[in-house]
Amino acid sequence: MNKVFLTGRLTDNVKPIQTQKTLLGSFRLASKDMFSTEFIDCTAFGKTAEFLCKYSKKGDWVYVVGKVTNRKFIDKSGATKYITSVAVESVELPKDKQEPQAQAKLNIDNVFESAEPLEETIEPKKLEEEDIPDWMKGLEQ
Repeated sequence: MNKVFLTGRLTDNVKPIQTQKTLLGSFRLASKDMFSTEFIDCTAFGKTAEFLCKYSKKGDWVYVVGKVTNRKFIDKSGATKYITSVAVESVELPKDKQEPQAQAKLNIDNVFESAEPLEETIEPKKLEEEDIPDWMKGLEQ
């Protein structure tokens, strides 16, 4: 099973990327534990991307559920590059903007207990191959 649960702050506003058929939302999440901060690249699709672009901003707390994806591409110099990121399946924006207490002690069973659920679940759309920008080729949904 490939499923990740993340909580952290947006390092910048969500960057909207419009394809021919759907909207993508690219963002980086800063997630920390007791020892370090990890910066995780994430991509949301369709209504989820639209929701994030409309209702979130740099510095907001975001809860993300998704899956880890790996892709490779060839850069302008001809070198093969590899990228690991999270394909977002759902998000929540908690009403409380403060950092969750004792974040390092949270586990997968109680991460979302303090978050209010969205009124509706927004499912991302599956992209057709021709809808994916060249730099995102190889990202599996």
